[in-house]
Amino acid sequence: MSVVAGHRWRPEQYDNRRGERNSSAKLTEADVRAIRALRSPTDWRRKKNRGARNVVPSLAELAERYGVTKPVITAVVQRYTWRHIP
Repeated sequence: MSVVAGHRWRPEQYDNRRGERNSSAKLTEADVRAIRALRSPTDWRRKKNRGARNVVPSLAELAERYGVTKPVITAVVQRYTWRHIP
């Protein structure tokens, strides 16, 4: 049990700050689902084919579209962030 300034820290106090409920969130749950759908692993393989050059948007294109950086898009796609969204 951690005590900070006479208060007990409880993890459930912070569970409600996940996803869109976090005041610093730049993405919505719908954005996260769309990003993951656009950057699915099956699409990465198709991009290597000559005829399908523009099938998959790049990380930079997605970052610009959603107003975030490329590392944010990477973290969403690899599920480092927004893990609670299927």
